[in-house]
Amino acid sequence: MSDQLYETLKQTAIAHIKGYESPTPFNNEAIQQRRTPECVHYLHPVESIPAPFNAAIKIGQFTGFMHFFGGCLDRFSLPIKDLVIDVRQRTVVARLGAIFDFKAFGNEPKEEGYTSEYMVLMEMEESGTKVVRVEEFLDPQRLMGYVQLRAQRYAQNTNGQA
Repeated sequence: MSDQLYETLKQTAIAHIKGYESPTPFNNEAIQQRRTPECVHYLHPVESIPAPFNAAIKIGQFTGFMHFFGGCLDRFSLPIKDLVIDVRQRTVVARLGAIFDFKAFGNEPKEEGYTSEYMVLMEMEESGTKVVRVEEFLDPQRLMGYVQLRAQRYAQNTNGQA
């Protein structure tokens, strides 16, 4: 059972991570397929995250968050650098790279190869097939100080039409 659960946890974590990637960056449907309806997502360091995303993010907020960030991207990838799987706790910790390719809009050119790193802890339910909690550790300067601002300008320039 332990070896089977290990593989299930690993495959669930990988599928969850791949849901964020291209061909549709930040694909909310692909991400939600691997989550329970009650799944909560936390961003860290909480002190650097603006409201309302500095508290538990539930499905409704998460959907808007994915649309907001995904809309400005042509391509996004999350290469997995490390996975640590704890069968007893039903958790997976992943160290991820991130590569963003931004769409051109207005006077802003297409930008390719912007990078960042993440650390994500995913807690799974009993069977290991669904994520119940995500704790995402990000570089606030690179994500909130750059990616968020680019996404805001994109939304303003396109009137929220992705």
